[in-house]
This record gives sequence, structure tokens and C-alpha cells, in this order.
Amino acid sequence: VAPTRAGLSPVVVAPTGGGQLFGKGVWVENFPGVNETGPGLVWKMQQHAAEVGAAFYTHAVTRAHLDRRPFLLETSSGANVTAHALIA
Repeated sequence: VAPTRAGLSPVVVAPTGGGQLFGKGVWVENFPGVNETGPGLVWKMQQHAAEVGAAFYTHAVTRAHLDRRPFLLETSSGANVTAHALIA
């Protein structure tokens, strides 16, 4: 959300299976104002990011070329994604 407000074009590259929070049906209790399961919270965050203009690639990153700018990410689908900044 913050990159969009700054006039950037954020891209989220992540497999559909999600990470630790998505894969477990645990309640998220240590985040203020949240009374959700992990998957429910991830879904809401994805929806919010999409509403403000984030693009999504639902593939795993198989290789990251961090020795050049912009960074080059290769994905499991064969698509290449370039980025000026990364948050992992």
C-alpha cells in the first residue's frame, strides 16, 4: 500500500500456497485490532493491496539476480520480473 501512495507500481511475487501464516489456521492475536485466522488475514491483506493497484505474480521466485539494478527475478513460470527495490 505504501509504495502505491508514493507513486510506485508494487508487484507481489508469491506462490498461491503462501507462507507460514497462510498455511496454518491459527488465530492472529498479537497484532492490534486483528481477530482473524492466518489465512483470513492474508486474504484481506492481498485484497487491500490489489484494490490500491498492486500487481500479483502467483509463482515462486527460482533465482534472484541482485548484482544489477534493477534487480531481476526469475520465476517458476519462466516469467522475469524486474524491481528497483525488494522486500522479502
